[in-house]
Amino acid sequence: VAVFPNGTGSPVQWNTSDQSPSNPDLQFVTAMLNQVESTLCIDTSRVYASGLSDGSFMVSLLACTMSSRFTAIAAVSGLQLPRPCHTTRRVSILAFHGTADPILYFNGGVGTATLNRVLGRGGQPSGPTTTTTLPKVNLHGPGYPAAVQAWASKDGCNPRSTDIRVSSQVIRRTYQCPAGTGVEFYIILGGGHAWPGSEISRAITSITGFTTFQINATDQIWAFFQRFRL
Repeated sequence: VAVFPNGTGSPVQWNTSDQSPSNPDLQFVTAMLNQVESTLCIDTSRVYASGLSDGSFMVSLLACTMSSRFTAIAAVSGLQLPRPCHTTRRVSILAFHGTADPILYFNGGVGTATLNRVLGRGGQPSGPTTTTTLPKVNLHGPGYPAAVQAWASKDGCNPRSTDIRVSSQVIRRTYQCPAGTGVEFYIILGGGHAWPGSEISRAITSITGFTTFQINATDQIWAFFQRFRL
């Protein structure tokens, strides 16, 4: 069973700054799960969430606030470790991020000019972007590498990672974790703010940067999810 919830507002977004039970988006996700699980035959030990960009922020929040209901999450271009993060169990984490992401920089920070174009602020998002110089990349530095490592530490994994070059454009970073838990990070060398293997992402390269087709994020996410249950 696949469910595709939408955020609200203009531009459409999720409320990811409020961890309290009064957050209407958390209330919505709870109500959505309750309805789906009460009307369909759902294995509640195998409930997962994935998202892109702001959707990654949201599934990161769900990992902290609803860890008793979500077995694992996958965050493409935007994994966070919200603070505080009061989980009741270890949540398996899969992340993807491009080193040339022009919107959410690999080592932290936001490409405001590009983001404004995507959101239609100060220019049409369909046009070519202005060439900008991206920050120098540190594969083990702050930002998204640090966020993945922080989740690994929170999940009780060895903080030392192992990198495997799976293709010319992709590094797979793994951590040695307790049984039943996994934390993995796909680093897309030269990758943009994109879903690996997505034709839609490739169609908007002028806005969001390069999309790799050497891996397919959808396939990798499903394979990862199937390894874990509550």
